[in-house]
Amino acid sequence: MKNIWKNTFAHISFGLISQVMLFLFTMYVARVIGPLEYGKFSFSLTYALFFLILIEFGTNVYAAREVGAHPDIVNPFFLVPIKILFAIFGYTILFLSLYFPQIYQFRSYITVLGLGMVGASFLQYSVAVFQGFGLLRYGSFLLFSQKILYIGAGLFFLSFSRGAFSLSISYTIGMIISAILGLFWLSKKSSLKDLIYRFNIKELVKFLPFVFVRFFSEIYFRIDILMIQLFIGTKMVGLYSLPYKIIEALLLFVNSFVFSLFPKLSHSAEVNIKEFGKALDGAMKLITIWGALILVLGFLLGRKLFLIFFGMHYMGSIKPFYILLVALFFMQLNSLLTHALLSLKKEKFYATIIFITAILNFLLNLWFIPHYKIMGAGITTLVSELFLFVFIYIGVYKWTKSENG
Repeated sequence: MKNIWKNTFAHISFGLISQVMLFLFTMYVARVIGPLEYGKFSFSLTYALFFLILIEFGTNVYAAREVGAHPDIVNPFFLVPIKILFAIFGYTILFLSLYFPQIYQFRSYITVLGLGMVGASFLQYSVAVFQGFGLLRYGSFLLFSQKILYIGAGLFFLSFSRGAFSLSISYTIGMIISAILGLFWLSKKSSLKDLIYRFNIKELVKFLPFVFVRFFSEIYFRIDILMIQLFIGTKMVGLYSLPYKIIEALLLFVNSFVFSLFPKLSHSAEVNIKEFGKALDGAMKLITIWGALILVLGFLLGRKLFLIFFGMHYMGSIKPFYILLVALFFMQLNSLLTHALLSLKKEKFYATIIFITAILNFLLNLWFIPHYKIMGAGITTLVSELFLFVFIYIGVYKWTKSENG
């Protein structure tokens, strides 16, 4: 448990510093380039992130779980050769998709951001392996370096051109350099002969549940941005993306704790289910208290802080922010319960639930966004998070109780 808190503290420390800097950078960018250009970048980034599913192909979560369960026998580079093949495949599909008429106007941004997704896949892999080894603080530093490089490059390029393309280049630079650094650090934990990995095609089947989950998770989390672009335009994407970015930043604290806890959950799920249940119950209580605190402070201070930091141009973002703040309460609990399911190796159950939730999310967005614009997207997110929470909570505690006898 001491190592969990040590990793959590390191992850939060690095994350807090980088998130404060990223928040200040986002505030600067939002004011300087305005909702329209910010919307172009947000849409292009969201679109590129869908193809990260193909580029990653479920390897990162699989790596974190396998290393966490068997830290003494797993080679840190055991999936890198496969990841290279997936990266080539995923980027090729992304590039070919740019010739669709609705996407063509964003092709320059997405082409660059696609390379950033390749970097993101290898960066996340390094973080996942360090997480599995119980060394999340190293992964935290890598994520910290990515944000610092992105901010530094962003300030440099925006001094020449204040637009979405400058942000796209900056994002990609940060990802690629950090990915290279991560792989270099991993190389210190293995010899050259360990880099030889004989891929058995049967292993591919093990990735499929993670790919399925990731695909429908991306639909669930990001389809609203694409549908806002389709129904009400790029400027509205900018107005909705900003509060969503704040919510993602607030998730840092809980995600840091959950990522640190994941190796312990994976190990205890295999050797001592009672210890697993005890750790899960304690984490649920902590996250519930933290979530309630954030919710109260957000409603008391949110409007004033929003206007101070982002100005009158983003007045339309305030109401969606309040709705997303309520959704955040369930997002934090769902983060823990999702990792609990993966620790129990219930990927198929989670895949089924996330599939149903993604379909629900799509249908609700299809109705709410044309009628209620970005407020409708926020409402859909809240309903979807609540739906997801109910079902994965029931599933996790059902299996925990049954294993306990």
